[in-house]
Amino acid sequence: MLHRIEIRCGTGNHRSCAVPERLGFKREGVAREAEWVNDHWVDLVVWSILQQEWKR
Repeated sequence: MLHRIEIRCGTGNHRSCAVPERLGFKREGVAREAEWVNDHWVDLVVWSILQQEWKR
């Protein structure tokens, strides 16, 4: 059973971060230097939603 969905997007990628916010995900925080992109580390915003929070 699926209980939790997590989305991570770059802190500077405002358009991508708008998607989970629009869908009702909660912002949990920032994973610092969590992904290597184009020869440098990128911080990622962590978003999540739990099963009981899903809009049906």
